[in-house]
Amino acid sequence: MTEHGKMCRTIRRWPKYFVPSLPVVMPTETKQYLELPVPANPHPYLAQMARFSNDPEHKVRRDELLAVLPSPDGLEAAAYRRTLALLEDRLDVMPILTSLPVTVLAERLGCDDVSGEITLLCDRGVVSRTLPDIARTSILFQCRDATAALAVINLTTRTPLEAAVPVLRTRREGVGWIDLTAMPYGSGPHACPGMSHALALARGMVTALAGHEVLERGPDLGRPNLRLPAHLLMQRRAR
Repeated sequence: MTEHGKMCRTIRRWPKYFVPSLPVVMPTETKQYLELPVPANPHPYLAQMARFSNDPEHKVRRDELLAVLPSPDGLEAAAYRRTLALLEDRLDVMPILTSLPVTVLAERLGCDDVSGEITLLCDRGVVSRTLPDIARTSILFQCRDATAALAVINLTTRTPLEAAVPVLRTRREGVGWIDLTAMPYGSGPHACPGMSHALALARGMVTALAGHEVLERGPDLGRPNLRLPAHLLMQRRAR
């Protein structure tokens, strides 16, 4: 069997990796837990990302990621323009909130629009041959759901973006799941490098949606580390 075939066989078992059993959440009163190594990721492609690596590989992979990470300047304006162009009087905004950040950031990374491929990777573990290199894919992979979660929190609760907690918890070896309420973007060697990017992209989208109101939030998708609804129906406000 080819390496691609082995990967596809592993990917078909993706749900057992993607929705683990209910985690035991630990408090993060100090940063010590976040300094611990991350657990190995059983997905053969994701295991190559800095996010799921430990030293010495982690430092090399994170440096490669940081070398291509663009400035956040202009991301908010780009997200605002693209969101406005997609609005209707009544619509489910989740496809916009999950795909548009990837589209905008991919353009800045010099990539084609791979929002569909990143969705397949996030939701089903499918690795498309058209994905860019692992550093750029890592950025887009981490951008998608966390940025969407930021926007959802703001749109449904009016929590300021800067105060929102997009990722609720993360894992470290030996301690299980760690609550991120006090440190939404982590700390230590695995701290999120794209906080400014996520905030800029989310701000552009929610600003464009200021003329709409939430009609219905669907049930959450059952993710252990963040809350994304199956749908978020909005309609244009009456004038």
